[in-house]
Amino acid sequence: MPIDQPPETDRPVAGPRLSPSLSNHVGYLLGQAHLQAFALATLALEDDGLTPKHFGALTMISEGGPVSQSALVERSRIDRSTMVTVIDDLEAAGYVERRRNPADRRAYALEVTPAGAEWLRWAGRALRAAEGEMTHGLSVDEREQLVGLLQRLLAGSA
Repeated sequence: MPIDQPPETDRPVAGPRLSPSLSNHVGYLLGQAHLQAFALATLALEDDGLTPKHFGALTMISEGGPVSQSALVERSRIDRSTMVTVIDDLEAAGYVERRRNPADRRAYALEVTPAGAEWLRWAGRALRAAEGEMTHGLSVDEREQLVGLLQRLLAGSA
């Protein structure tokens, strides 16, 4: 996949048919929204063979790197075995390097490579396009309000 252009996201993803009995439950609606967002994000990244989990992990490494794999597991809330696979995939793609942690020679510090930083820029554009597809029925103000409400909801549950 060329990194200079995000993939097209105009491939149809069927929206969920909401259960009338559940459609007033926040948890149900959030779950359905997550499934839709994840499907669109997966389609946006599929040509590159990586997933939204790869994007999330690489973003967190970029923000706080170099970072240990254990710290990344804690921050991302992804289980250890899945994280090992994600990091192995990112390393195989040339997007992350494992280096010995000078503070703890038994541990590795994960760092984003220049190719990984470039992929993050590309994938970020692709995922913003996918989010735009999902939120196309909302105004700019409504989208900002949705983001703000979700941030407040998550901050209150931490």
